[in-house]
Amino acid sequence: MKLISDLRNTRNPWDYYFVKWGFKKEAILELKTLSEPIFIKINKDEIIYKKGLYKAIFNLIRENRVIYNKERNKMIVYDKDKIKSKEFDLDIFALEVIKELMDYGINFYQYDRDFFITEINQYTKFFIRKHFVSDWQVLVQNFIYNQYDFLYRFLKDSYVLDIGAYIGDTAILFCKKGAKKVYAFEPHPLLFEICKKNIELNNLEKKYRIF
Repeated sequence: MKLISDLRNTRNPWDYYFVKWGFKKEAILELKTLSEPIFIKINKDEIIYKKGLYKAIFNLIRENRVIYNKERNKMIVYDKDKIKSKEFDLDIFALEVIKELMDYGINFYQYDRDFFITEINQYTKFFIRKHFVSDWQVLVQNFIYNQYDFLYRFLKDSYVLDIGAYIGDTAILFCKKGAKKVYAFEPHPLLFEICKKNIELNNLEKKYRIF
């Protein structure tokens, strides 16, 4: 039965579904890692709006890719081949982003409690939020799947308007592909600040202006 399979390394799997179906307001799930258990508090809103996060957590636990060191409050996460591993401060809600980065073989490290720094290649790095997999997903589309490759031949020495700059992903890409100047606009205050940090991280202040 799929529901049991998904949560077979959870000591109380039915509590997840009791919360999801509205029979309980909240519950504490006990995740059985390779070493010591991790306890997470769940509620219905989180289950509804963070489906991808919980799927990633349950997959990692089921695949025995997480070790928890209670004494140091650290978690060790293995890649999908269970060969390479990285150690992090315990943050169960960062596991979706961690899983994505490790599954793609991306080099990254913890910057602070809120951010990772990812290395797309030797010359391109990004701050991304630990709890928002969407930051990583835009980088996948732009730098790995090259969704804008049809534009590259027009970019040399061009002036580009980037309306809705998000974390600076497309504008930095266009700079790297030869744009002379990129004018970026981002209305969200937090994303605006992340975008600025990514511009500075890639030393593109002379080619890039954000409003």
